[in-house]
Amino acid sequence: MSLRSLNHAGGKLLYSVGRLDIMSGQGQHLLKVSTEVSADWLAQQSDTAQVLVTGEVWCANAPSAPWLGALVPQVQTFRLFTTSTWFAVQVTDDQLIALDKARDNKTLDLRVDVKSTLLHPGDGFYPVAEDQFTASVDEPEWTKLLDRVGVLTGFLIRVAGPFHGQATYASQPHEEDQASLTQAIARLRQARAELAEGRWEACTATCRRVLENLQRIAQPLPTAKSIRTAPDPEKLNEDERWAALFYAVKALTQPAHHDDHTTLAFTFTREKSEAALAATASLLNVYTAG
Repeated sequence: MSLRSLNHAGGKLLYSVGRLDIMSGQGQHLLKVSTEVSADWLAQQSDTAQVLVTGEVWCANAPSAPWLGALVPQVQTFRLFTTSTWFAVQVTDDQLIALDKARDNKTLDLRVDVKSTLLHPGDGFYPVAEDQFTASVDEPEWTKLLDRVGVLTGFLIRVAGPFHGQATYASQPHEEDQASLTQAIARLRQARAELAEGRWEACTATCRRVLENLQRIAQPLPTAKSIRTAPDPEKLNEDERWAALFYAVKALTQPAHHDDHTTLAFTFTREKSEAALAATASLLNVYTAG
């Protein structure tokens, strides 16, 4: 937490800025910043200062339309010792989506202009004080918050990893991939971490390595050539159709591994990387079930 102060001349209201959170509602939500507050001029622990807290919130990621809304006004009780409270702004679903677009796959930064008004100022006190701070949340945590309130829907794909593999007992990916389910799971975790870090191309390339490993440990698949040259694609059996999906995903992830005249123009985004990771995880489940 970063320590801030509201200077009323006769004393300071001290507050520490904590984490950003969302309290979900019906189409409207509270975007909250947790804080810890105290008043440094109070003499005894039983003394209190009544303060009206107001302000405004701005999105630092959106210079063209930065204003988000006014802080929810509240009367807070400050004491000599630290107590917990929060600052909050009301936001709609549309505003949350706009914030997500404004951050452009980066950390979300909110500028908060806060004003404190002493309800019973003593002699020598300025009744009003102002300060400004930035509340930030990184991409993985922000995505979790949106998922929790239902603005973004996350699909959880569980992949069961063994305690040991068929060819290696390592829980971390090796430089050289081996015919091992443990190794494939480790690569999948690596791809998920790269996605969370915003490394779209690296995530897609690691998905390709998972598929290459999967091809070594799965039962022999129908060949890509046999599927490609089938006289009537509508008559492919179930194994052939799953194999066709496998080869399609493998081909889709190939450009992240190779630079040539065909693949140089390819782009890698969060949405594409998420699709590649979801498809890879699903195929790993299908081919290793049972």
